Amino acid sequence: MLIQLTFPSKTGRTIQTKVFDVPSRHETFNSAVSQLKSSKISGLTRKGAMLRQIESYDGPIYRWDSKTQKYVSERKINAESYVANKIMEIKQEKENNFMRKVGVFLDVNGDDFRLLHKPWATVTV
Repeated sequence: MLIQLTFPSKTGRTIQTKVFDVPSRHETFNSAVSQLKSSKISGLTRKGAMLRQIESYDGPIYRWDSKTQKYVSERKINAESYVANKIMEIKQEKENNFMRKVGVFLDVNGDDFRLLHKPWATVTV
């Protein structure tokens, strides 16, 4: 359910708009509004704030983030996932580069090398 919050800015010259994607467990508008109020959303307590249910929205939508226990902008969620994907790509690239260098000197499979030589333990007989 999409709930649109409109409220005047601090100066009162413009109208601010935020759209929240309330989880589906809130079937009614009143339960969705009470969930938004319990989340302490900025702008909700301002004079002239209005809430209404809408069908669709083209701009950024605030979604519930269970890690931080608050509503987070869709843009921030996308940016965080982009950074996480880049970190994984860099780690994979380093791993592939290392295995390519090891493969030049040793004629073994990379998985065998990891199992046999990664602990760097020596066996004395």
